[in-house]
Amino acid sequence: MPRKKKTEEVAQTVAEVKDVEVVQVAEETAEEEKPAKKTTKKTTTKKTTTPRKKKEVEPVIDFFVEFNGVQESYANVVENIKKSYLAENDGAVISEIKVYLKPQDSKAYCVINGEINYDIDVYFV
Repeated sequence: MPRKKKTEEVAQTVAEVKDVEVVQVAEETAEEEKPAKKTTKKTTTKKTTTPRKKKEVEPVIDFFVEFNGVQESYANVVENIKKSYLAENDGAVISEIKVYLKPQDSKAYCVINGEINYDIDVYFV
């Protein structure tokens, strides 16, 4: 009888293997038989609202120098430098001005276009 048990075990194992093979073959056949589906992907656009950045506005700056109780605006000093320099140098172009204001000497010392040293009187009277 020990042989009968082994035969039964072998038969059962063979049946299991056949079942597995049948299932695998069936799955492969089902995959082959299925018509190719057209995959259309719906794209949904997500409306994202980016917060609007506030337009940065350059602040208006009024710069004044006060000496001995008298005020002189920086804009006025720069404008006088431009007028004076252009009057003396006909046809010149100013691309850069550096101003060094020295109230105790009543002078504005300038470097114009990186090379020309220039000065004008600034009256704090």
